Amino acid sequence: MPKFDFTEEDIAKWHDEAYLLEGTNNVGFVLVHGWSAMPRQVRHIAELLNEQGYWVKVPRLKGHGTYPEDLENAKAADWVRDSSEAVEELKKKEEIKYLIVAGVSLGGNLALLATLKTQVDGLILIGTPAYLKKHFLCWWIVQIGSMLKKYVKKKYPKGVALNMMETSSYQYFPIASAQEAFTVIRKFIRGLSKTTIPTLIFQISGDYMIGKRSPWIIYKSIKSKYKKINWMTSTKNSHVPLEGELDDFLVATSLFIADIKNKV
Repeated sequence: MPKFDFTEEDIAKWHDEAYLLEGTNNVGFVLVHGWSAMPRQVRHIAELLNEQGYWVKVPRLKGHGTYPEDLENAKAADWVRDSSEAVEELKKKEEIKYLIVAGVSLGGNLALLATLKTQVDGLILIGTPAYLKKHFLCWWIVQIGSMLKKYVKKKYPKGVALNMMETSSYQYFPIASAQEAFTVIRKFIRGLSKTTIPTLIFQISGDYMIGKRSPWIIYKSIKSKYKKINWMTSTKNSHVPLEGELDDFLVATSLFIADIKNKV
């Protein structure tokens, strides 16, 4: 049964599936959506990349794109496996010579963890948390909250693009799943020093969720010889780049791929 004030009709809007957009060149992307979100969260990014001729595979993480209650049985290891399997599936495509793994929000953490399991050509992190705003307070709230209640309804700061958030992610979640998200971040932190592939980091300067230190923690901790931070702006101070605000992302990504092909 839906919780809080949500209806079955609301829940139906959150149902979604994985997808593959076939490309016309030899570059492939695995693009991982964020925690408590679903594949359509990154649809506008996937379609933009596909318009450039790139192959794009977007997996659906366990417990996502169905019912919020399904997150209760989804663990951090499941999400790492889902991301890794998507990479392996795309690697089997004979048409693809260069493979990039990318992720939005916690999908970026999962993308990095997936690259530690198999050889790929590059990594792109978009709004990826190494450090949240009020990180330790959030962690404590999750730990204490798990003793007091089972589910939490999401709240957003004023000015955030609510329409996108409400249709691309669950609007309530089990606190136990938030604990799993913190587990992913901890694994990600430990994996930074093992990362040596070319890495591109995107961060919205007004992101309401990610701490300002986060992209710098990532940048300074990874061992990649080729690594760049690209700052983005959003009229809604969004956590995820919005449709129509991806021009800088596309330019930087195109240059990144060109550099990889030139074996930076």
